[in-house]
Amino acid sequence: MWTLASYSVAAPPHSTILLARRRWAPVTTPPTWLDWRRLDEHRDIFRFFKTMIAFRKAHPSLSRSRYWREDVQWYGTGAHVDLTADAHSLAYCLHGASQGDQDIYVLVNADWEPRVFTIQEGAGGDWSRVV
Repeated sequence: MWTLASYSVAAPPHSTILLARRRWAPVTTPPTWLDWRRLDEHRDIFRFFKTMIAFRKAHPSLSRSRYWREDVQWYGTGAHVDLTADAHSLAYCLHGASQGDQDIYVLVNADWEPRVFTIQEGAGGDWSRVV
């Protein structure tokens, strides 16, 4: 459990939490939390994030200024999204035509166990694994 001012946020394993400041506050941390002297030791992680940043920049669908609304279809490991408290997986297809982009199908497994996803759109040969 993290406590930030008067807010408490539960942070389960394998989760991502994004918080935005409501007001300006002085930054008292170093300008970066990265120890660049360890780059050679962690070259694979650096390459992964460099590739992901390039992927995002190459796909206008991911950088649009409005919500995806009509362009996204949500799934689970199958055709239906599991919205229960025990759900640890999610998939979606972001259709890129409105942005002049390719479709992107994302599979997220936040569970400790492997999950099998069934692709719900197109044929198996229509998709290429990026990551």
